[in-house]
Amino acid sequence: MPSFTARYRFGETVHAISVRRAAPHEVASVRLDDAVQEDDSIPLRDDGRAHEVVVLVAAHGRESSAPAARRRPRSEEEPAVVR
Repeated sequence: MPSFTARYRFGETVHAISVRRAAPHEVASVRLDDAVQEDDSIPLRDDGRAHEVVVLVAAHGRESSAPAARRRPRSEEEPAVVR
């Protein structure tokens, strides 16, 4: 299955990011430290800790775990996110 990994530094914080296609029994999702991100985004906080991000990409024709109605633009008070 195609996949890739990346390390992203945000200030003093490192995010180890793994992206792969979801298997037939899996639902497309974004997880940060094993917690599903309901809006399919990755919150970036400069807390100096290492974080693990796993992105499961839907196979063609499959939906994400976050319904479009729950996705919303970021306000100025929210932390930066990677979309």
